[in-house]
Amino acid sequence: MATAKNEEDAIRRYLTYINNPDELVDQDQIEKLQQKLDQYSDPVERIKLRNEIERIKQPPSDELEAEFVRVAKQWSQQHGISAEALKAEGVKPAVLRKAGFQIAGDRRRSTAATKRTSSGRRRVTKDDVAKHVEAKPSGSQFTLSEVMEATGASRSTVNQVIATMTEEGKVSKIGKAQHTGPGRAADLFHIA
Repeated sequence: MATAKNEEDAIRRYLTYINNPDELVDQDQIEKLQQKLDQYSDPVERIKLRNEIERIKQPPSDELEAEFVRVAKQWSQQHGISAEALKAEGVKPAVLRKAGFQIAGDRRRSTAATKRTSSGRRRVTKDDVAKHVEAKPSGSQFTLSEVMEATGASRSTVNQVIATMTEEGKVSKIGKAQHTGPGRAADLFHIA
């Protein structure tokens, strides 16, 4: 089983890869191989060295992604990290889905999620959603998607609860969340 440090390292390496892959390249190793290349005259050895240099210049994207997918969901739950936060750091929704995250706006439901629901998993009620929102500290901000992800409630249920809490003055809409990429920015709410 992976340790918390190993999990965090896997998250860090993948985020580094998608945002600045050059940081993962071992420049010292490349320099050593380049020096060897400059000294060798045998064409076969030179080809081997060139190949090794090219391999080192390209971080193993498949391995980095696979490791991220393996640990991301559990690590995120342990640290209270949302899928939205990971998306904001550049993780693609398809990778988050592979890792087991429910992505806001997904119309698809995985068969595993459907089986869990049909096998007797407790249904999320409006009271559950209201308790979750009321437990947030005064002044904190959130989006509907964050509440959906944290509670497992449907968009309809979360919309109804937030509308009621807004009417009661417990919550107020304060604008739009920061957003990049396709689609519209999510509404941003504030705990009164």
